[in-house]
Amino acid sequence: MTNTKPRFLLSSLMLSIIFQIVSMSPARAATLAYADTTGASAATLAYERDTTGGGTDIWIWDQDGNSPVNLTNSTDGTVNITPSFSPDGQKIAYCSRLSTGQFEIWMMDSSGASKRRVTNNLMPYACGSWRPVWSTDGQWLYFSGSSTAGDREAYKVKVDGTGVQQLTNIVGQNTLMFDISRNFTKATFARGSEGNDRTNRIYVSNADFSDPQLIGAGPASYSPVFSRNGSRIAYSTIPPIDSTFNFSVHVINTDGTSDAVVTTGAIVTDWSPADDKLVVYKADGNMYWINTDGTNLTLIGQGRNATTTTSTAKMDCLFNWAEVNYASLFAPSGATSVSSGYYYFRYYSQTNSYVGVSSTNGHLYYIGSQSGDSLLDVGAASTWYTQAGCS
Repeated sequence: MTNTKPRFLLSSLMLSIIFQIVSMSPARAATLAYADTTGASAATLAYERDTTGGGTDIWIWDQDGNSPVNLTNSTDGTVNITPSFSPDGQKIAYCSRLSTGQFEIWMMDSSGASKRRVTNNLMPYACGSWRPVWSTDGQWLYFSGSSTAGDREAYKVKVDGTGVQQLTNIVGQNTLMFDISRNFTKATFARGSEGNDRTNRIYVSNADFSDPQLIGAGPASYSPVFSRNGSRIAYSTIPPIDSTFNFSVHVINTDGTSDAVVTTGAIVTDWSPADDKLVVYKADGNMYWINTDGTNLTLIGQGRNATTTTSTAKMDCLFNWAEVNYASLFAPSGATSVSSGYYYFRYYSQTNSYVGVSSTNGHLYYIGSQSGDSLLDVGAASTWYTQAGCS
């Protein structure tokens, strides 16, 4: 077993980027974590998958998508997301939320045994929108958190839950979705204005988040991930909200040069052991390898379930009802429904608003003027189906 630092994922976030909110915990990314646990050319992938009970489990499989194993086996609607391997590959840190309550950081053995909570009501927004990042010695977990909604800063906490420290405090700015290089000399992160994730840009700083440098990435940039040798960063962007939601995956040098698009319609999650490929998550619910030059897209397997137990007819019935009963919020009526990732939703150009149902928890979500253009969980869709008469 190699002793190099394994890889984890994205967050975030991501297909919830469809709803533009990466920093709001109710919306969860299609998340993948990656670790080199068996040598320089083989890997173990950890990923999220929806449960039939409305929750999410963490699974592992090999780099070809074979031998899947469910590590969390939730049956009560618990949401387990954003897995992140320890440097020796023996532990996994992740975010978990019971059927009621807030997200907390948890740990378990890479076999799924010995689960324990790391944080306990540390702060309302300690986890859920982005994966924890391990220190090289495996003694600290770095995470994006906040004591108040709308503000994300970088923190670290010991694996025993003590010693929490705040690392950034930029008034009016969010610091989120970060990664740290294997030699633990550099950090990369997305930073943008509070309440407007479309202002996010990619930065590189020292590992303690000091001396941040903008590396020239374009607007609405997310999920930066260092290559294994630390010379390049892969990241994702999203287009304007009135477009067709065609995500892009980029690779850029850490000095900001040679920013190139690798592929579109996907979100990057990690690098291959040889730094010649990326793991990407596409809107069809599947994960793929792709060469960094954009060639040879190869299926690994399905992460989050691409199907939902709720028929699209029932969701369309609810959307139609909302257009009539809340016409001032959803105009013009008759908008086209779109299925992307784990959301089924409509976008209304006149009111610049969204309404959609998430297959991760069966809840109805809204973005628009009445939510301050932030993601708003308006409750279980089943309740709204009854109110709307959509049986």
